[in-house]
Amino acid sequence: MLLEEVSPPPQPSLCPTAEPRRSLLQWHTRARAAHKEKGGGTGWQLKGSTGCSHQLAQSESPGHRCLVTLELLLLRDINSRPDLQLSASIRRSSLQKGDRAEREQALSRNVTSPVILVVTHFPLGSFRTLPEMFLASWILGVTVILCCVSWFLLGRRRRRQGEPPLENGFLPYLGCALKFGANPLEFLKEKQKKHGHIFTCHVAGKYIHFLTDPFSYHALMRQGKHLDWKKFHFATSAKAFGHGSIDPEEGNTTENFHQTFIRTLQGNALDALIEAMMENLQYVMLQSRAPKLQSNTWVTEGLYTFCCQVMFESGFLTLFGKEFNSNNDKNLSSKQETERAHILNALENFKEFDKIFPALVAGLPIHLFKSAHSARERLGEALLHKNLLKRDNLSELVTLRMFLNDTLSTFDDMEKAKTHVAVLWASQANTIPATFWTLFYLLKSPEAMTAATKEVQSVLESAEESISLDGKNISLNRKQLDNMPILDSIIKEAMRLSSASMTFRVAKEDFTLHLENDFYNIRKDDIVALYPQLLHFDPEIYADPLTFKYDRFLNEKGEEKTDFYRNGRKLKHYYMPFGTGIAKCPGRLFAVHEIKQFLALIFSYFEIELVDGNVKCPSLDQSRAGLGILQPSNDIDFRYRLKCL
Repeated sequence: MLLEEVSPPPQPSLCPTAEPRRSLLQWHTRARAAHKEKGGGTGWQLKGSTGCSHQLAQSESPGHRCLVTLELLLLRDINSRPDLQLSASIRRSSLQKGDRAEREQALSRNVTSPVILVVTHFPLGSFRTLPEMFLASWILGVTVILCCVSWFLLGRRRRRQGEPPLENGFLPYLGCALKFGANPLEFLKEKQKKHGHIFTCHVAGKYIHFLTDPFSYHALMRQGKHLDWKKFHFATSAKAFGHGSIDPEEGNTTENFHQTFIRTLQGNALDALIEAMMENLQYVMLQSRAPKLQSNTWVTEGLYTFCCQVMFESGFLTLFGKEFNSNNDKNLSSKQETERAHILNALENFKEFDKIFPALVAGLPIHLFKSAHSARERLGEALLHKNLLKRDNLSELVTLRMFLNDTLSTFDDMEKAKTHVAVLWASQANTIPATFWTLFYLLKSPEAMTAATKEVQSVLESAEESISLDGKNISLNRKQLDNMPILDSIIKEAMRLSSASMTFRVAKEDFTLHLENDFYNIRKDDIVALYPQLLHFDPEIYADPLTFKYDRFLNEKGEEKTDFYRNGRKLKHYYMPFGTGIAKCPGRLFAVHEIKQFLALIFSYFEIELVDGNVKCPSLDQSRAGLGILQPSNDIDFRYRLKCL
């Protein structure tokens, strides 16, 4: 096959007379090409739908003809970019008469506004008229439709005997993904009503078996031989954060990440984290925000913004330490300001990256999101080992992870840093919205606020802790924080109303899943999933489930309530924002203690109130369904000021 290159004049104007606000431009090009023994020529006539045309070259030979369709889908309004230009070099295949094989066109582009270019190339034979060209397009359309029908008839999964009811959806590959993503809770309720307590949904190329009967949840936990909880999480982490696979079977590392987190976030290690967090929260609330806090002056701010800044800054300092040494540094104040600026910059990068996190989990490449990709890279730069080694008071979690990265992995420096980005995201992404919802519901419920404030005051008095603004910090240890059942109940209730986590297990092989009263066949690589929001909003378990009741998780004695029933039977699984079984979030204890510390300090140092006492509860942002605590769809204004102590 002979390839010849044709280049149009540099930067030809691209249809300046196009209709206003036209977002899809199509050109049908009849090209007549001739190859001569000595330097044959090639011709392309480009005609736009509005009549504009560009003559690139002219020559003709009845034996060499093809049709090219060029579509440009503008990602921005063409009218906002009148300077849009296109230059291209088109390589064409010399087609002999009767050759019906489709030949690929290579097209290089240089545009000043983002576009998607689609080139389709047909052998034309003797096509000479416009109707003949439309006939070719019609044939192509029919071919596409036939392919879709073929997928519908032949490519879709068929339910085998003994398998759960199957919902394939109507879209190739996506299946039920769009309906599920729009409102997972309502979608699953509808399918539960239609099919019963177990059914299979085709979602973005995966087949997911949803278990909706809480009495069957334990069956999932007993299937460790057949179900893998790590595979999905390992793959998701690598896709989202950009490091190599952390699956030991892949050979990049032999670290047992789950054991690392258990060792450094629970037991004795938790005590050190709680102590550091208590100190850092007070520093962030009272010292770093001092310019805003004038005596007896109200400060108005978005509640989510406030929670986000305080919890991120405090949590970052707790896990990743400080750039300054507060004991012997003469320029402490200046370094603190510089440190705070760096952390707030990291917060902006975190938020930019976090916005597209659901898309990354769904499998979209981060390179589609340039600003988020840059933000993730900047976070990685900040958490390179060489930079972490300059910081004081690193947590045991980060210190151990740095050691294991260096000794047990083959990751390069940036991949190691991105495993720390994963730790940062895991420590903040759910804790921040959980803190917001807890404080919001307290502000909306005077009864709950009064009960919580009294409990905090009682614990502080028992600990002989005095509240002052003279620089002496309040100190509450783990045992004292655990002795707050009212705060426990308030946090649980806020998380029950806002969590939308999912529990995943991937089938290692074909096997039979035995439930309480029946059994079902599961295929290898299928996913078995729980969606606990179905449980949390079940009126048979939680009366008036959409209403915040601060004492819902307290019994008659004012202690933790653990007796919840459905159909007269006591439930083992009734509250699952952190997952369940061996894959239960290892940082859940630290997260709850962080929120308790935050609330205890807010009650101690500040007067707070909503700007609008009648403001409605913001809706949940469903785009993050399956990832944990949902964020509010909008922020809520509140105001605060220091108490006169």
